[in-house]
Amino acid sequence: MTTTAFIDTLITEEQVTAAYEARHQAFVTNADNKYALADRAMALNLRFESQKAAQAAAMTTAKKGRPAKHADAAARQKAWREANKVKTLRLDGKIAPTVAELAEMFDTTETHVVNNLLRFALASRNWKGLGIGGWAIKDARFTNGKCPAPAERDDSLDAFSLA
Repeated sequence: MTTTAFIDTLITEEQVTAAYEARHQAFVTNADNKYALADRAMALNLRFESQKAAQAAAMTTAKKGRPAKHADAAARQKAWREANKVKTLRLDGKIAPTVAELAEMFDTTETHVVNNLLRFALASRNWKGLGIGGWAIKDARFTNGKCPAPAERDDSLDAFSLA
């Protein structure tokens, strides 16, 4: 039997057991080839164990981990763009320098500062119920540069009548 044929054949547990029994018998009878039989038994055992590991690895082809959320990179990028919209904002007066100052102070981007300011504002007030008040951004079309923002009042929200 050639070496390649020996390597290519599958080893059974019975062969390993027989090799160890032959080794044991050689050591009991103090045979001349006892060390060669011991080496062969160890080699067969090592090949048998690696063969079992390879078979176990071949059987477990199921992908582990969480399932993929997106089919491919393009779908993942599309979902990210949907979740992270880009809006162009015009900041009035001293707001832009203040945002830049805060970004520099906290060593972050102006986008991060604006996002956190908006989150705080949205969490701190019921804008849908109370409406938008105050002044709109400066506009050169009006004489004093600003137009009052339309304030929609709901008298039913008042604790007492203003009349």
